[in-house]
Amino acid sequence: MKYRVGGGTTSNIGVNTINQIGNVNFAVNGPSQNINQNVLQSLRCNNVTAAIGGGDLPTTEEVRNMVTFNFAAQKRAVTVNDYNSLIRTMPSRFGAPAKAAIVEEDNKIKIEILSYDSNRKLTSNVSNTLKDNIANYLSNYRMINDYISIRSANVIDLEFEFSVAMTSTENQGQVVTNIVNSVESYLSPMTNLLGKNVNISDIRRIIQDIPGVSTLADLKVFNKTGGQYSSSQTSQRYVDNNTKQIELIDDTIFAQPNQIYQIRFPEKDIKVRIKQLKNVEFS
Repeated sequence: MKYRVGGGTTSNIGVNTINQIGNVNFAVNGPSQNINQNVLQSLRCNNVTAAIGGGDLPTTEEVRNMVTFNFAAQKRAVTVNDYNSLIRTMPSRFGAPAKAAIVEEDNKIKIEILSYDSNRKLTSNVSNTLKDNIANYLSNYRMINDYISIRSANVIDLEFEFSVAMTSTENQGQVVTNIVNSVESYLSPMTNLLGKNVNISDIRRIIQDIPGVSTLADLKVFNKTGGQYSSSQTSQRYVDNNTKQIELIDDTIFAQPNQIYQIRFPEKDIKVRIKQLKNVEFS
């Protein structure tokens, strides 16, 4: 069975979702017309694995980087940037990784990739088809002594807890919504990169600039694992191994080259506690 789908990340779907049949062209030529018809009507389809590997159009900044690297690559892979350019400009019929990190060790090109799931969140569940397509495509451009290894990178899911003091002039619900949206945007998987550290000072500044926020009194970050979350864990120490609260180093959560941070469920993984400031009268 062959099918072709376009549409960027909207083409990424979960299991048991491709179950509608369109036009079918096959014939059953048995002696009984009724049995033939029943056989034709019994056709069913289903996808037992997720359909992933689609990506949206690149952003302006991504296109700017692609042009620079592609011009330098000249359709051959010598440096890490050459490999990165070739992967990013690979024909769409082969699929598209959401993120890619490339390092070179002793003529071994190590490529780690991620895909988008059906909710447009990053996942390390990358199809072997996409990995094989990338390897076969790059084999046409690699140096003869380069060995290419492709595997999945690590997605680390975070949870934030904020304690915020706000002025009494602003709507509390709107302030909470603005905080959630701002933090979600800062860690958006569409713009975040593999190996990028999470600068907590930037998050503090973003929240502090939201109208109605007087003071960010407290901030905690947790590593969510298991169930609907990724099983990957940060390499940074925990304050508490039970809650997996991450110990901040220089107000930063550091990432390895094959790690990326995201907030999988912003509506429940960004928790905001509001404190109302009260005027104190001295007598």
